[in-house]
Amino acid sequence: DGHWSAAHFADRGVGAVESPGAGRPVRDLRATSLLVLTLLAEGVTPDDSSFGRSLRLGTDWLRSRLDEKGRIGLHDGPDWLLDHAIATYALCETARLTQQPEVRALLDPTLEALRTNLVKTRQSADTELITWSSMCARSAARVERDLPTESSERAGLSNAIDRLRTLVEELRPTDFPDSQRGRAAYLLLECMRWKARGPESTDADVDRLLEIAGPFLAKGWPLDMDDPLVVFYATIALYDLQSIRGGREIWSRVERRLTKSVIMTQLHDGDWKGTWDPQGEFSEDGGRMCTTAVHMLILQVYYRYSALDVVD
Repeated sequence: DGHWSAAHFADRGVGAVESPGAGRPVRDLRATSLLVLTLLAEGVTPDDSSFGRSLRLGTDWLRSRLDEKGRIGLHDGPDWLLDHAIATYALCETARLTQQPEVRALLDPTLEALRTNLVKTRQSADTELITWSSMCARSAARVERDLPTESSERAGLSNAIDRLRTLVEELRPTDFPDSQRGRAAYLLLECMRWKARGPESTDADVDRLLEIAGPFLAKGWPLDMDDPLVVFYATIALYDLQSIRGGREIWSRVERRLTKSVIMTQLHDGDWKGTWDPQGEFSEDGGRMCTTAVHMLILQVYYRYSALDVVD
């Protein structure tokens, strides 16, 4: 039906062979969203002869998961809103990179659903969720800029973006999160704010970013890949910091470490050739499918060609 299962690689021709470390069906929404993002980051379009069909099917499946309130793939898991935010970002990027009006029409309701549910959970909204919400608003804003100035579509989308941005700013944390994933997401969030300020940014802003980045500049990071999302968030931010004084040297060290932790750990034979073994807490729900998707997104930053807005 167009989606990728977190439990196995049936769509990759492996058939009924069970993947070691298989994920759970509750993560199918996240797996599909992340893999749609890998295709978009690769530059795949709906008309692409190799992977265009996969992109169309994945996007169509996400569209089919919307309910009347704009919620994507609603489930009763504790992380549904994060899954919705990731799926919304996938739709925003699809609309931005493929210019499909039928996908663009989904941005207003899905952004509003994200904002509405963030309001309901604002006391418990964590940094990772806020970061993905900011990514959604940023991507949608680029879609909005390409719409006719006086169109009702642009006015509606602009309103949804402004409302979400206002809430994200209200919820933005001021202290370092305790968890590694939270801190990495916080680094990315603050890096996006720094880039948005442009010439108005100061040396103090850069010092703040380097302070947040401290754990990810330490010797040995990121040899521990138990949570690839930590590496994904931090890698994007450290890639973006190349423009600061000493930034290129920082990125050179990160590149060498990613060679060991990402490139050299990809499987090169067997049933799961081309994938990465799931490990750690991240793999309990996402399994091999989500693990591989995030590693691919990291590699696309590593090789400096990711088309995603957050890396631009």
